[in-house]
Amino acid sequence: MSSPSLFALPLAAMLAIAGVLALRLGWGRRQPTPSVAGWAMLAGAVWAGAAAGGAWGITVASLWAMVTALALVGLAAWQAPAPVRSPRLSRVATPPARQPSRIGGRLATFAIVAIGGLVAATGLALAVHWLATLAGAGEANANVALLFTLPLAWAVLAHLLMTASRRSQGVTLVACLAAAIPALL
Repeated sequence: MSSPSLFALPLAAMLAIAGVLALRLGWGRRQPTPSVAGWAMLAGAVWAGAAAGGAWGITVASLWAMVTALALVGLAAWQAPAPVRSPRLSRVATPPARQPSRIGGRLATFAIVAIGGLVAATGLALAVHWLATLAGAGEANANVALLFTLPLAWAVLAHLLMTASRRSQGVTLVACLAAAIPALL
């Protein structure tokens, strides 16, 4: 292992973390400097990851960025006030009383959207793999179709599940899982 690639992967990880933190710092500001710096650091993380190990190095750098972003989103979700359920807004100048944090409801929403969405997206990806194999695609091409479908379907399902009613959420999850039944048989 040469010395540039020896330090490239830790550099990629540090740039990925710093880039996400800079993006968070620049969120909502009028000055684009932190955001531009954040994107530049993320581009540097991709470059350093590629220098360290090609696609594998880029993947490792991306994982550091995603874990940092997940930690920031989790922290923001934990600190966010619970939504006010009152149909009328009070016009009193005093601050509102401390509302319950509804941790159980937030955990249930996370479980439905993140975990349920992942399971349903996996079902769809398996169905795509099965259909690609039936259509005559080779095993490698069917695997690529599966790996392409999974994150894309998960993102779309997460959006649908966050905006749907409780009943629609269940129907969406069951329909996606039903698509995988032929692939599993």
